[in-house]
Amino acid sequence: MNMGDVEWIWVRHGPVQGLEGRYYGQLDVPAEALDPVRAKKVAAQLPEGAVWVTTPLSRTRVTAYGLKPEVQPIPVAEFSEQNFGEWQGRSYQEVYAAHGDMDWQAPEGVCPPGGESFADMMARVGGGIDRLNAQHEGQSVVAVAHAGTICSALGVALDLTPGKALAFEVAPLSVTRLRYIAPSEASGRAAWVVRQVNSEIW
Repeated sequence: MNMGDVEWIWVRHGPVQGLEGRYYGQLDVPAEALDPVRAKKVAAQLPEGAVWVTTPLSRTRVTAYGLKPEVQPIPVAEFSEQNFGEWQGRSYQEVYAAHGDMDWQAPEGVCPPGGESFADMMARVGGGIDRLNAQHEGQSVVAVAHAGTICSALGVALDLTPGKALAFEVAPLSVTRLRYIAPSEASGRAAWVVRQVNSEIW
């Protein structure tokens, strides 16, 4: 890895039970306790000496501690899940029944009252990635985050529209690896390499 490059290892937090079919976004709901055997296998895939970051939500911090108890993760507000505003805690069916006139054919642009659209979120996550790329040149970053965050990161890396970035599936405790290639004198521009997407380790 070159001096200015950054290795990103994204891990989605552990499963959340009891909220299936509901928007929970930035609600601080707990994740399940990690299966110790699986946690050990996931942790074995992560680099030593990495910078660890989470979001301000407890389900990412608990997952980080479950993978590496001694870790001291840095909370990154830009990596929080999408803010669904007034929809948080409500079922998908209930929201659709009340807001069927919205453009659900382009969900990336749907903005819940008091919240943000996925397109807004992707821009927010991209800003956080840019900031950490500048702060952690030549390092590896393990980021324990949310499905929407990781979809956004893939969208940034592949220069996708928000609508296409939403097509990725991100399972709980899956690992996604990206490498940021810093601009060089030869290229004059930054680039990304996608090394692994939604890898589930059992």
